[in-house]
Amino acid sequence: MLLISKAADTTRAGDAFLGGILHKFIEYKVHPSLLKGCEVVEMATFANTVASLSVTKNGDIPSMPSLYEVDDLLYLEGSK
Repeated sequence: MLLISKAADTTRAGDAFLGGILHKFIEYKVHPSLLKGCEVVEMATFANTVASLSVTKNGDIPSMPSLYEVDDLLYLEGSK
């Protein structure tokens, strides 16, 4: 199932994406050179979901999705 929503403000999409990547680095507790291919794909998918949710809202911090929102969308998309 693909959920489509109009973008409200794309200003911080890159920041949100990087935040998602950093979240996964902290979660994996591994040096980037030791990541497995499947972990890189999971990181990118997670980060992309964070960024895609962040652009649907206005504002700086208020636009950042909660971990629950990200996990919920990943579950609906079948990525989790």
